[in-house]
Amino acid sequence: MLHSSKCRLLMKDKIPCPPIISTEDDDAKEQHVHVQVQGLLLFILLSPGLLFQLPGNSRTFEFGNFQTNGKAIVIHTLLFFVLFTILILAVGIRIYAD
Repeated sequence: MLHSSKCRLLMKDKIPCPPIISTEDDDAKEQHVHVQVQGLLLFILLSPGLLFQLPGNSRTFEFGNFQTNGKAIVIHTLLFFVLFTILILAVGIRIYAD
């Protein structure tokens, strides 16, 4: 709306209107989306107790017990950070949705 009012003022003075320039193109937006999707998937899969828990409540490594503790939260947070950094920065894995 602001662009059209400025354009009317310029047309009144016989000055051509400048084109509207987008700051982000569609490819850049898609690249941001895939990073969020990868982060969400890793967050869900690395939730302590969902698939596995390291360290477990009664053993060192437990599968699918749906329980957690403070140590497991710290370990899974570090695992998430390391895997997310490796996937996004070092390996450059990208998810593209059409």
